[in-house]
Amino acid sequence: MKKIVYGLITIGLTFLLSACGESETKVIPEDIKVEPKSVVSGTNLTLEGQVSNWMQPAKSIVAFLGSTQATAPISAEGKFSIVATKPADVTNTLAFIVFCNAALHSNVQSNVTISNATSSHLLNLRVTEDSKGLHLSSFEGYSNIFNVPNGMTVTNVGFYYFTNAATVKGTESCLTDNFGNVELSYDLDIKEGWNTLVLTGTKRQDSLTISGKMGQIPTNVDWYVRK
Repeated sequence: MKKIVYGLITIGLTFLLSACGESETKVIPEDIKVEPKSVVSGTNLTLEGQVSNWMQPAKSIVAFLGSTQATAPISAEGKFSIVATKPADVTNTLAFIVFCNAALHSNVQSNVTISNATSSHLLNLRVTEDSKGLHLSSFEGYSNIFNVPNGMTVTNVGFYYFTNAATVKGTESCLTDNFGNVELSYDLDIKEGWNTLVLTGTKRQDSLTISGKMGQIPTNVDWYVRK
């Protein structure tokens, strides 16, 4: 079934993480760099890593997910490990919102197929003391996938919980006032439970290309705290 619904792409416009349930504290040696890692075990998702631009004393992080949350320490070196259990609230009934809309954009072409509806929730991770968000990206100054600096390619990673399996496949394009010509491609094989969404955006003059796929954390990303 084809769907064209206007809106920003909820699967990756804002890259924030959240979690729910009880957290597990993991002691990480100070002299070892911790690469970004995610492990799914049953309905639990464990995230660990080291914030590359961390310049604060030891604090704590909180993962929000609707009415529940989890907390975990973050060291003076920016190292952390936190566990998200199955979300208590999975209320986003539109898992994906296609960006291009003929009522607002010109030269719209869309061929996106969604196999079936599925509800989802995006994790949102923040520093407890100052409420600054954490994001997993190849670019420290990342804000959302549409605001890629000209001449750059940026990779962004988000973590989603889905209530059931689905697929989102296809491409779309349109001419916009704010972003120039936008081309998007979707190759998403969604499984029930936790999924890792990798978005890649490339900006060239008046053209923006965005691709989304489910997979593993790529090697070119790090955790950053928003400034």
